[in-house]
Amino acid sequence: MGLVQLTGYSLLVVLAGFFQQWPLLAVNGIRANFVMVLLIALAFIPDKFYEYLWFVVLGLFILKFQSGFDGALLGVGLITIAAFWLGREMPWHWIVNNTALVVAGTLVVYILAKPSFILSNWLVVLGEIIYNVIIGTLLFFALASDERRSKF
Repeated sequence: MGLVQLTGYSLLVVLAGFFQQWPLLAVNGIRANFVMVLLIALAFIPDKFYEYLWFVVLGLFILKFQSGFDGALLGVGLITIAAFWLGREMPWHWIVNNTALVVAGTLVVYILAKPSFILSNWLVVLGEIIYNVIIGTLLFFALASDERRSKF
């Protein structure tokens, strides 16, 4: 990956962090996890893990400015790092792999942040899963080349 691509994708990660905080993009109070779905879509692009790890660290930094443990942030970090390998190893077509990783990522974030929220507000969680899958699919289509898509 060249410097221009690395810079461009890095700017997209920063932009996703701003979109995630922008209240106008909330649908009925549900906000997509733009950073997580972008990082999952980006997991299919670089061949070298250290290039992808840069995007993950940048995304997590954008999401968390203060110190302290954050279960949701841990979930985003774990699922996005796992996505680099799982997306390539999962046996399905790339779109199914991307969708499965976004669904799993959304659930992992809720499980690590506040598991009881899933049971008490399952419609909100389902709404966020659907929103994240839509955004994640659109981002993957926008980012991936035809050559990359054919590999998965």
